[in-house]
Amino acid sequence: MRFELQQVGAEWIVARSGVELARFESQQLALEDVAARLEAEGDPEAPNGLSLNFARPAAADET
Repeated sequence: MRFELQQVGAEWIVARSGVELARFESQQLALEDVAARLEAEGDPEAPNGLSLNFARPAAADET
């Protein structure tokens, strides 16, 4: 099972296989959601993964 956390603006999106599962206002809440999903649905015999995508800060000339 592989999850993705993507920062979009001030929000954190939890997704699996490109499908959005939830949105949170903090990274901590998003990580807690992934942990709960792994505990509830994860297969201890199969590999699990998590990728993080952080928003790129706007450059001074982009504002």
